[in-house]
Amino acid sequence: MRALKVFLKFLEIEWGKTMAYRINFLLHNLSILLSDILSPLLAILIYHNTPGIPGWTLSQFLLFYGTNIFVWGLAGFFFLPMSWRTSWKVRIGLFDQILVRPIKPVLHLTLTSVDLDKIGEVILGLLIILLSGVKFDPIQLSMYLLFLGCGILVMYSLSLMLTSAAILFVRVKNIFHIIWVLGEFTEYPLSLYSAPFRFFFTFILPFGLVSFYPAYAFFGLLESSTILSLLLITALFFLLGIKIFDFAIKRYTSAGG
Repeated sequence: MRALKVFLKFLEIEWGKTMAYRINFLLHNLSILLSDILSPLLAILIYHNTPGIPGWTLSQFLLFYGTNIFVWGLAGFFFLPMSWRTSWKVRIGLFDQILVRPIKPVLHLTLTSVDLDKIGEVILGLLIILLSGVKFDPIQLSMYLLFLGCGILVMYSLSLMLTSAAILFVRVKNIFHIIWVLGEFTEYPLSLYSAPFRFFFTFILPFGLVSFYPAYAFFGLLESSTILSLLLITALFFLLGIKIFDFAIKRYTSAGG
């Protein structure tokens, strides 16, 4: 309950700051919507003029792509900003204040990292999913939601790792850039890549859980052994994120070094 109050209070503050420049907020979300909607429109055009992506119907691909936009948007809305915000706080000496507050640093950073500029992506992702044309079966929907949760947890774990890098090294802009570039691979189904790529994005940097495996789970294409492996990978990646964050906090030496 206390954590919820902290989150709602920060959300109220963030909303006030955002609405102080509401035209900028609207134009920013409009630009994101126009950018993200190009791929679904291009997919529709491709499927109407060619056989489309091998192994994927138009509805399946739209569900996949909508899931990708939704998860990245949700991550950007709730917790991805904590990495670059932490980098800024460490650089100017404000991170020390977080360490002396009566709340765990990881919880404080998680609850106060909302970025309302990403709300447009969340809405667009949901709309593409709902308008994809796929038929929702209770069991398939349950599997989809399970792996959707796994994808969100993977993104949260990645955010913890990036935040840890910001605490340890302060200036980590290039690391962020590398992750965003690798994240672009999630815009296409893993089935299109070679085996080494599929292995990397499943077991090393599990971006496949962001959209590919939730879509596969929805269409009942995952075997029981694969399901268990993916759940284990999600748990291990989350534990790794927590451990790295704890290590970074212990090694933090304040702004003065």
